[in-house]
Amino acid sequence: MAAAGHAESSTLDQEDEEEPPANPETTVGGKPTPPRRLPRKVDRFKDSTLNLGSLSTESWSLPSSENTNSFQELRKENATLKAQLNDLNKARCASEEKCQSLSAEYADVKQKLIETAQFCQNLVTRLEAKESGGRGFCEKGEQNREAARLRQVITQLRGQLEEVTSANKKWQSYNEGRETYIKGLLKTVEQLKQELQKVSLDHVTVGQQQEIDKMLLASKAKITALEEDLEKLEDENRQLRIQTHQNEEVRRQLEERVRHLEAEIAKGGRGRGGYEDEYVQLLQEQVRTVTEDFEAERRDREIAQSKISDLERELQCLRIQMAQNRKGYYDSPFRTYYRPNHTCGAEYRHFGGRTVVDGLGDLEADGDTEEGHDDTDANVTGSDVPNGLFEDGADIHTTELLCPRCLRQYGLNQEAEFQEHIGICCD
Repeated sequence: MAAAGHAESSTLDQEDEEEPPANPETTVGGKPTPPRRLPRKVDRFKDSTLNLGSLSTESWSLPSSENTNSFQELRKENATLKAQLNDLNKARCASEEKCQSLSAEYADVKQKLIETAQFCQNLVTRLEAKESGGRGFCEKGEQNREAARLRQVITQLRGQLEEVTSANKKWQSYNEGRETYIKGLLKTVEQLKQELQKVSLDHVTVGQQQEIDKMLLASKAKITALEEDLEKLEDENRQLRIQTHQNEEVRRQLEERVRHLEAEIAKGGRGRGGYEDEYVQLLQEQVRTVTEDFEAERRDREIAQSKISDLERELQCLRIQMAQNRKGYYDSPFRTYYRPNHTCGAEYRHFGGRTVVDGLGDLEADGDTEEGHDDTDANVTGSDVPNGLFEDGADIHTTELLCPRCLRQYGLNQEAEFQEHIGICCD
C-alpha cells in the first residue's frame, strides 16, 4: 500500500513537471483558449481523495487489538488531512470558476481592444483621406474631437487590460502555491501510511496482552503487600515512640533520684556507711540500663523509619511502573526484578580450626570443624527487616546485616542493598 501511494505521488509530480505553463494569452480565431491544466488538477485531486478514503477504510479495518494511542493519533491526523483536502477541493472549484470568468472577461476585453484598434486605424485612414481631399476646418475639428475621445477609450481599455492581466497573474501564483501545499499534504499522507504499517506490524498480540495483565495483577498484589507492611511498620514505629517517651520519663526520674541521693550523701558525710553507696550504684546501674535500652530503641526507631521511607519509595516506583504498563510498554520493568525461587546454601571454609561462612567476614558458624554443616543462629539486627524473619534471640548491637535465607552479609551502611536483596530472596 505504501509503495502504491508513493508511485501515485511520483506520477503526480512527473505530470506537474511535464505540463507546460498555462498561457492565458494564446488565442484561437482571435479568442483566448482556457488553460488545459484544470482537468488534470481535477483528476489529481480526485485520486488524492480516493487515496485518503482508502487509507481511512484500511485504518478502520485493522483489528481492535491494534488500537494503541499512536494508532488513534494517526487516525485523527488522517481525518484532519482529509478535511483539509476537501476544503482545498472546494476552494479549487471556486478558483477554477473565477479563473474561467476572468478568462472570458479577458477574452472580451482583448476582443474589444482589437476591434477598437481596427476602428481607430480606419478613422486614421479616413482622416488622412479627408485631409488629402481638402475638406473644411470644421470637419477637421470634429474629427480631432472624435480622435481624442477614441484615444481616451483606448486608454481606459488598456487600464482594464492591465487590471485583468495582474488579476490573472495573482490567480496563477495562488494556484502554484496551492499545488505546492497539496504536494506537501500528499507526502504527509504517504508518511502516515508508512507509520500506520509500522504500527500494524508492532501491534500487541493476545499472549502479550495476557502477560501484561499478569504483570499488572502481580504488581497490584505486591503494592497491597507493601502497603500492609507499611501500616505494620508505622504501628511499630508509633509504639516505639510511646515506649521511648516512657523510658525517657523513667530515666529522667531515676537521674533526679540519683542527684537527690548524691546531694543527701554530700550533706550527711561518710558516716552512713556503704549501704547508701551500694544503693546509689544500683540506681546508677539501672539508669545505665535504661539509657542503653533507650539508645537501642532509638536506633530501632530510626531503622524502622528508614525502612518505611524505602517502602514508600518502592511503592511509588511500582505505581509509576503500573501506569507505564497501562500506557502500552510491552517490556515490563518488573522483569528486571524477577528471580526464580530457589534455595541458596552457604559455603563453608576452614581457617585456623574454625568454620567460617564464605562471604561473611569474621562471622563464625558453630559446630564441628570437620563437618561444618550444622545450622547456626546468626547475629543480625532484628529491627532491619519485618517481624518474624529473624529469631528472637538476635543481638540488637550487631554491626552486620545477614540474609536469613542465603546468609549473605551486608554492612549497616548498605541498608538499601540489603532491603532490595531481602525483597528478592525472600519473596
